Amino acid sequence: MRATVFDIERFAIHDGPGIRTTVFFKGCPFNCAWCHNPESIDGGKDIWVRQEQCVHCERCAACPEHAIKIETDGRVNIDKERCTFCDFCVGVCPVNCIARIDRDMTLDKIVEAVKKDMLYYRVSGGGVTISGGEPFQQKKAAIALLKKLKESHISTCVETCLYCEFDALEQAIPYVNQFFVDLKLMDSEDHKRYIGKPNDLILENFKKLAGRHPHITVRVPLVPGITDTEKNIKAVTEFVLSTDPNIPIELLNYNSLGSAKYERLGRVSACKDLRPLTDEAYNKLKTMVSNLGGVSV
Repeated sequence: MRATVFDIERFAIHDGPGIRTTVFFKGCPFNCAWCHNPESIDGGKDIWVRQEQCVHCERCAACPEHAIKIETDGRVNIDKERCTFCDFCVGVCPVNCIARIDRDMTLDKIVEAVKKDMLYYRVSGGGVTISGGEPFQQKKAAIALLKKLKESHISTCVETCLYCEFDALEQAIPYVNQFFVDLKLMDSEDHKRYIGKPNDLILENFKKLAGRHPHITVRVPLVPGITDTEKNIKAVTEFVLSTDPNIPIELLNYNSLGSAKYERLGRVSACKDLRPLTDEAYNKLKTMVSNLGGVSV
């Protein structure tokens, strides 16, 4: 079996306990305005240009499909409609500024890659985290990979938005040590406005998962003016408390590091001017979670 991934990150320390390797599956049902991994959204083949690395040799302009245009300012523009992903441009670029961002891999190759750090997992209590995108967009591959990891005695975490059939989650449960669940917006209309889908399925799946798995952490990305409102944080906390008061809630300050990725993809970030919350604002929201009775981490 094969999976399409866009990255395998070694020595990750924010994706679960210990030192971990994070496998990022490509494809996501959402289109969050603030997404810091925009290369994960589309599930198929894709390519980008690291304009900052370009040496302007213009070798890529010889594209056999005439899909590449060199702009007057020297920027490389790839017409995704004409591109056939023949990898001509990738091969002739002398500094690797043009790169494919989809990797079609067998599950055995993924397991082989993550096993390189088995010693670090054992020493630190780490393991492998399956993320995305949304890993359950590739349901069969994600479940099969989790099973293979468990058979190799590797601790597993899954980062998920829960926008999937519950059957996928249920099949994965025996092979997952910890779930990290994104709860972004509690108002369904706001969820649809900023993310592209209503949140009914997510909340339903959360309640079901909480009744079947003992280790869940809720994560809330704090996007200024969108998800970081007191109203939203209060609603998230109260929902979690009504489901299981022991489920911890982790507030994640806004991360603006993904802005450069939009440029590489030839897109404009809708949130490029946003900045992380101040320590005072961030701590105020954490205190709110605790004061409401939530387990804040």
